[in-house]
Amino acid sequence: MKHLQADITIDIVAFGMQYIDENGLVLGQTMPNIEGYYQQRDILLLNGSIDTSMCTKVYETQLFFEHRFIDGMIYEDQEILPKILYGKKVVQIPYYLYNYVIHVGSTMRRYNESYLESFILLFNRHKDFLLKIKAFDELSVYYEKGYILNFYINSITYIGIYSPDFSKDVKRLDDLMDKKIINLFNIIKLLPIKSMKFIGILIFKISPIAFKYLYKKIKG
Repeated sequence: MKHLQADITIDIVAFGMQYIDENGLVLGQTMPNIEGYYQQRDILLLNGSIDTSMCTKVYETQLFFEHRFIDGMIYEDQEILPKILYGKKVVQIPYYLYNYVIHVGSTMRRYNESYLESFILLFNRHKDFLLKIKAFDELSVYYEKGYILNFYINSITYIGIYSPDFSKDVKRLDDLMDKKIINLFNIIKLLPIKSMKFIGILIFKISPIAFKYLYKKIKG
């Protein structure tokens, strides 16, 4: 730790996070992969090299001067964090210093009307950021794959579990999504056809109701 204090070139220090229940039982852990972040050019954090929570890092105060959270957006950390990390020196300490307590009936486990619109806004802002730093052409496949895996798959599972009006939200998703990315030709190109995620998307495309039933059956 002392060598970190002496290194004035460090902009951000990242550490691990634990997911725990109300009884203190550890349900899962995540540790940042700083080497992977740089090597994979995981600029938007779509590959999971660094978690998207603002609370698992310590920052130089000046990094926030040019950035503000978007009012009314859920998961706003995911929009602002890639911009703060980009071009900065990030180091890791191998300790789990942040505990995220998962409460029964928490807002994170209930339906939120803003979910789909927030994720559409998130990926629009991601695209704008890549265009701004002149990296979109190089990372277009990375962006589209992330759109499929992080937006589309998360959305179909989210509305399958939590939506009080499943049919309505399936239509909303279809209206909102970028059909240049979410089409079977493009998905076949970007995902292994034998993967569970591809199979899940295929089932959803054929029958959203069947997907909802099978997903709940598998997850118990």
